[in-house]
Amino acid sequence: MRSLAFARFLCRLAVGLVGTLGSFSRPAQAAYIRIQTVVEPIQITGQSGTANIQIKNTGDEAARMIVISAILPEGFSLQENSFPELAPNQEFKVSAKVLCKTSENGTYAGALLVQYTDTNGYPFSLTSPLPFYLGRGTSPSIALQGEKASLHQHSRTTLRYEVFSREPQSQVMRAWLATPKELAATKAVQILSAAPQLRMPVRFDISENGALAGSTYVPVLIVDYSKDGAHYASTFSAPVTILPERSPYLAAMMAVAVALLLVLVAYARRSRSAR
Repeated sequence: MRSLAFARFLCRLAVGLVGTLGSFSRPAQAAYIRIQTVVEPIQITGQSGTANIQIKNTGDEAARMIVISAILPEGFSLQENSFPELAPNQEFKVSAKVLCKTSENGTYAGALLVQYTDTNGYPFSLTSPLPFYLGRGTSPSIALQGEKASLHQHSRTTLRYEVFSREPQSQVMRAWLATPKELAATKAVQILSAAPQLRMPVRFDISENGALAGSTYVPVLIVDYSKDGAHYASTFSAPVTILPERSPYLAAMMAVAVALLLVLVAYARRSRSAR
């Protein structure tokens, strides 16, 4: 009887520790803000164009202090807009002027940046692809792909992408990452020498900067290049989910739980052999 009671005690202790570990990563349920953006492709004629932007809050909490801007390649700028609040299910449309200081026609890309706060004043931001054309648009001969990722608070991770070039000859390209304010890339711009018909890996090391656990952010990868006097660009996005900070006691508690389970198994085997 004592052997059985001791085995039950070990089992309950191990299960209790595992349950405690699970409680560290269980997110609290709360109201949320979910911003969706829609941007029509921007046509630039001469040195200016208009960006027609629509944003909607599909969450159940109001977003406040909304600021709309953009992360654009050199030579381009977008007029910043702001408004005080976006209630749940409310839409907002704005037309923003885009200025251009380059003369190379073709397809360009950047990222729309929307910043806002919740009702407690906690800041959030999001990025989404922003395509635009100067003169006649071009079709890039590249394909981009990547993986979704996760990142613990106060830590780092690597975002992994691939560039596949269908250009007939090797082509110098620029890969750059547009991130929301809560993420930061160590090296946001990379120069590639893409060989034809080969997949080229592209890596960006990122860290979080005040990101809230449970939130999801979507950095925008832009790859662009020039050829025969025209500009080409393509974009790709994959989500990054923010996980809670790793507890300093997590590894120790896991080790204790595993050790207790091993002791329980060994004790059970010994008890059977003694019968």
